[in-house]
Amino acid sequence: MNNLENLKDYIEKNLESIKITDDIKNDIIKKSKINTYHNFKYGAVIALPILLILLISYLIFREPISYATQKVLRYVPGINKLIYTSLENQAYGLLGSVEMSIGEKYIKVNSAYTEGNTVTLIVEGNVPLVMEDNAPLKNKIIAIDEYKNVAELTSWDMIWDGDRDSDNYQWSGRIIYTFNDVVKRFNIIYGKYKMPIIMTKLPEVFPKDYNYISIKDIGINIAVITNYVEDKLEVSLLAQVNDPTKMISFPLDDIYLLNDKGEKYYCVNNNSENILYFDRKLESSIKLVIPYILIEDTDLKTKVTISKNDKLPINIKIGDNDLIINNVQWAEYIERFNYKTPEKDCHLIEKAAQKVKLIINKNLIGTNELKLYNISASVDEKELNKYIVEGVKCIFVDPSEENDSKVTNDNYKELVISNIKKGQHKITVTFTNPIFYTTKEVIIPIQP
Repeated sequence: MNNLENLKDYIEKNLESIKITDDIKNDIIKKSKINTYHNFKYGAVIALPILLILLISYLIFREPISYATQKVLRYVPGINKLIYTSLENQAYGLLGSVEMSIGEKYIKVNSAYTEGNTVTLIVEGNVPLVMEDNAPLKNKIIAIDEYKNVAELTSWDMIWDGDRDSDNYQWSGRIIYTFNDVVKRFNIIYGKYKMPIIMTKLPEVFPKDYNYISIKDIGINIAVITNYVEDKLEVSLLAQVNDPTKMISFPLDDIYLLNDKGEKYYCVNNNSENILYFDRKLESSIKLVIPYILIEDTDLKTKVTISKNDKLPINIKIGDNDLIINNVQWAEYIERFNYKTPEKDCHLIEKAAQKVKLIINKNLIGTNELKLYNISASVDEKELNKYIVEGVKCIFVDPSEENDSKVTNDNYKELVISNIKKGQHKITVTFTNPIFYTTKEVIIPIQP
């Protein structure tokens, strides 16, 4: 194979037994591009452990499983990631975590693993990272191999919490470096500080140790790895969605084991890394049942103008999905809230406003595979009431309104948008972050 086209032909001719979509094939042959995506969180204070757990989950389930010409399945402990390598290519990973103290601050590598000559790091810390031309890591956190070759910063995803000069400043995220060759040891350099990263061969997972299912209709692949921890059965769910703009998650408390007698066994414990523990031993006929899978599309956004004179129903299109707003209800109310000045003086604010309740059909047009689970909706600021509190403009948020969804037999999703100006006869609603759920349960036989 002298070029990428030959590689693609080889894949198509020799891997017919492996269910790989065209998107995955393209991911194999296309060159990685620098991804300067970054996401800042302002306002709310989030504890780093929670921030890190959410970020790791976000990164894991956005990453596609890696495929190669003759697959060998390897497992990255700690972050529940599957890596497929060719027989001749070895993969290395950090089996624990490494931390470097820098005065009273630190950098910590929670995970590291190789895919060819690229190394992915899951990191956290509180040392200053300065924005420079939208590349805060450039010339700041450097990777150097044992021959003193500086690796190329290929991509990074970071979340910050707090101001850089504040005591609660923290960051966490993923960094990907490209080296000249496959490495199993290298150094992370921050200023005059050096942290050695020493990786070992990633364990190979043999077919008898895992179960794999591909849901072609919606482009999801799920692998199950089992283990025994003391007297409990440990079940690790590893998942991948073919579309990198989507994230998936599982209803862990609703997942159960099912035997041939129809008896259900729910987990006695689970965690955010999609690991479940059952008070049950494996047997030949046992299956893992996932009632539904949540799929969030983080890149979708659509704007719709809704007025009091609109004829119902209203069709809205978000990405490839068509939703129907069956009903729109306008209602006037009085907004009231108190605030205290620095001098402890209490003030009551009252102002007339409107609420709009949207009744959205959870059934999607043209598909029975997915239904709407939740969706975010916001209105242009110019259409909302604003308040001045201590010289700062504020927008009122009704604390009594909750728009969280649950998967029930109800075929409708209700969204309530409040704080709309009294005289407003139409609003511009922006719908974002739709979450869908699969209508069919996923059943995975587990080998004992």
